[in-house]
Amino acid sequence: MEGVDAMPVSQQERLAILQDVSRDWLELMRAIRGLPDPAFTRPGVVGTWSIKDVLAHVSAWERELIEHVAAEEHGDEYVMPEVDQFNAEQAALDADRTLDDVRDDLEETHAELMSVLEETSVLSRDLVKNDTYLHYADHAAHINDWRRQQGRRV
Repeated sequence: MEGVDAMPVSQQERLAILQDVSRDWLELMRAIRGLPDPAFTRPGVVGTWSIKDVLAHVSAWERELIEHVAAEEHGDEYVMPEVDQFNAEQAALDADRTLDDVRDDLEETHAELMSVLEETSVLSRDLVKNDTYLHYADHAAHINDWRRQQGRRV
């Protein structure tokens, strides 16, 4: 990702960004609503990943965005990780985590991210879209497709 625009974001644009993030976050949460715990660990949602793996992946990218914002705020250079390598490394780190741990981390990390986005002076769509609302929408669609394949209501 290129450097972030240094222009301060207007309150109207901040609100619009936060609404987009919240809207697609809710779609992701709707995609998992009502599923029994065993469904979260079945592979095949995205490649071999389960829903639990997808949720851990979303949290990992949200944490990465929090670090990116912090670097931008401090004027430090941020180096975007290579996506496939990052995903593989994070998946390996998250493989043995419990579903409850992944859920708790997802909730806590998202709450932290929203607080950061509400306050940061470097907020822009270019900064957040790939790790938030576009990312959530992609994975909500994956989960909904998987649910249909499993014969579960979406």
